[in-house]
Amino acid sequence: MEKGSFSEEERSEHLQAEFTRLVDRIPSMATTKGKDEFINRVKPALEYAGVSLDELNSFTEHRYFLVLDLAADGLAARKAKESAKIKAAQAPPVAAPNRQVTQKPAAVKNQDAMKKLARSGSIYDAMNVEFE
Repeated sequence: MEKGSFSEEERSEHLQAEFTRLVDRIPSMATTKGKDEFINRVKPALEYAGVSLDELNSFTEHRYFLVLDLAADGLAARKAKESAKIKAAQAPPVAAPNRQVTQKPAAVKNQDAMKKLARSGSIYDAMNVEFE
């Protein structure tokens, strides 16, 4: 017997084990509806990679389906990123808010100068205080 050739029973057991692993990783694949949704979701990734549906049907390892699932997510993210860039480029520029520089009233300035004078006791700080 050649290496890699299986009896019909071994092939069936192998396919069942791979299907179990696939359903563990992608639970929606357990139903026919889930399989159809999966195929519709990964079709753009298949087309991008040049893989036909016949080739997809010949895959027996669950890892190929996991890679396809991730590739479909990545392709969708790439398209979303491109559309977001286009949308951002078309958006009007955001105007900076008008910031008004508020001047402190003389009384507040004087209170600050008094506090500074109380801390330092410096003649220079005393000159900043309005005593009138």
